[in-house]
Amino acid sequence: MFDGGERGLSFGTSGRLFNNNLVMYDRVTQTLWSQMLLRGIRGELLGDSISDVMQPVVETTWGKWKEMWPTTTVASTATGHGRDYSRYPYGDYRTNDSNLLFPMRPDFDRSIPAKQRTLGVSIGGARRGYPYERLKAVGNRAAVNDEVGGTPLVVVWEDAARFAVPFDRRVVRAPLQELIVAQRLELRVESVHAVARGR
Repeated sequence: MFDGGERGLSFGTSGRLFNNNLVMYDRVTQTLWSQMLLRGIRGELLGDSISDVMQPVVETTWGKWKEMWPTTTVASTATGHGRDYSRYPYGDYRTNDSNLLFPMRPDFDRSIPAKQRTLGVSIGGARRGYPYERLKAVGNRAAVNDEVGGTPLVVVWEDAARFAVPFDRRVVRAPLQELIVAQRLELRVESVHAVARGR
């Protein structure tokens, strides 16, 4: 999710893809932006970064979301268009590893399936991916300790909700509090090495 930041940019969906990933445009300059690269790929702001306007995102089931934020409401599906908004409109595209619209450039790491859902964390130029299948191997519910870009993290995972969210461990101020929070959530606490090994 992106906000306009100090530049006041307002983003829309261009209908284009770059390396099989959504390309946005900003309504101010009409620059095309790679969602994955976080930079302008065509137009007035070519090469500029939008990492300053990226907001944290939680992807989960509607049931889990309502459990965490019960007062949430959603926009109406009464849009005036005859479309079933409860159904994913692109068939098996999200899950079929061989269903890519265009070749990838450069090619991707084939040790992880092409459509493997992965939590991506980027801090100060350091990046790490947490594939859901490797998190699932740790347990149905887990808290995985790691460090990215010098920041101590705990990645909270729940398989049933397809939920993986990173938290800065310094926020809880003490390892004991972190453990208490994890136990209250009935999470299994693991180090990142268990995830990296894919156990």
